[in-house]
Amino acid sequence: MVLIIRNQGLFMCPRQNGNIFSNLAGGAWVAALTLAITPIQINLLGVEAFGLIVKWGIEGAAVAYMGLGYFTLGAAVRSDITRIIQRIMQREEAIL
Repeated sequence: MVLIIRNQGLFMCPRQNGNIFSNLAGGAWVAALTLAITPIQINLLGVEAFGLIVKWGIEGAAVAYMGLGYFTLGAAVRSDITRIIQRIMQREEAIL
């Protein structure tokens, strides 16, 4: 349920209401398609093959999430290294 209060200016941008509606409609469309197609997939593939596909999909999402975590870790380490190099460069005895 979306609460829209126009008098108090909760959503000041008129396009924001359309964006909220589009997001809700898209989510409902995905849910409806999932409910409609899942029995067809189970009928065509069988329960065991469908279970493996779902298992691999969940594991693949977890691996992708962990991989993206490594990219952000790399950015944090890179900024730390840059900060350390800047501190070394600010010293009087720095040769660089």
